[in-house]
Amino acid sequence: FLNQWADEPNFGGIPYGTCSLGDLNCVDKIAVAKIDGAWTSPDTTAVTIDGWITSVDNYIKIYTTPTARHDGKWNTSKYRLQGSNKYHGMLNIYEHFVRVDGLQIRDTTISFTGGGSFAAISSYNLPSGDSDIQISNNFLISNNGSTSNHEYNGGFSGSVNVAQLKMWNNIIVNFWRGIYIYLSSGANYSIYNNTVINSGDMGMSVSLYGANDTLHLKNNLIQGSASNYHFNGTATTADYFNNLSQDATSPNASYRNKTVIFVDAVNNDFHLSSSDTSAKDTGKTILADPDLSFNDDIDGQAREPVWDIGADAL
Repeated sequence: FLNQWADEPNFGGIPYGTCSLGDLNCVDKIAVAKIDGAWTSPDTTAVTIDGWITSVDNYIKIYTTPTARHDGKWNTSKYRLQGSNKYHGMLNIYEHFVRVDGLQIRDTTISFTGGGSFAAISSYNLPSGDSDIQISNNFLISNNGSTSNHEYNGGFSGSVNVAQLKMWNNIIVNFWRGIYIYLSSGANYSIYNNTVINSGDMGMSVSLYGANDTLHLKNNLIQGSASNYHFNGTATTADYFNNLSQDATSPNASYRNKTVIFVDAVNNDFHLSSSDTSAKDTGKTILADPDLSFNDDIDGQAREPVWDIGADAL
């Protein structure tokens, strides 16, 4: 299971020799958790990425192979990390250079008695310094987080000292806040082609409290949230393109008050319907984007030549 790979004393099962356990810089390696095979039962122990030493060249990568990967909707024959971890996430990132790709994560919390914070993926209060957190192609869902009255229930929650965040092709469903992020001074965040559904409070909440911060928002799709987009403060540098909202909160005026048709929203299948006219063929092409470039969707399907908004491409 993933926690056995990531936590002390395993640190990825790498032979560290005379180096300290978890010091990827010393052994000059990338730590790779390759999740493979069929999964009839879920992985139910929360995972914490902490105690490592990483860098831009020696990072931690957690990913699923095609055999273990979901197909863009919740799939109980594929890898899934699920449970409830009060005051934390099911996957907690406390290291600077981490990539998470193709996971299913479910927060099973059904009661918020006494308060508390719950998340699918959490990256809070990293030590200061350079960082690069990449979150891609994941399906994140909460059992009933959209009815919570606690602001820290988030699909992805990222806070201070995350210097660089790249987040794309994720589907996030039923959290109090789908994407909940803070930008501190000097931060550079690129949030592209995510689909956020049924957030009880805010689909995307962005707090901009630092100086010289940069925020790139492109091709995001939010539906069914009390407030689709919410911004505290103003980024020093910002570019917002083709972000779609069901209400009037999108930073892009021509993409406000749009309702998207999905294949089977009742059963959490948020692939775009072929009859949709709001998100289909209305995205911005970012294949050559200098901040974050890719050309596939959550299913691995090519997006070219015409881009759709959200995690799925027809």
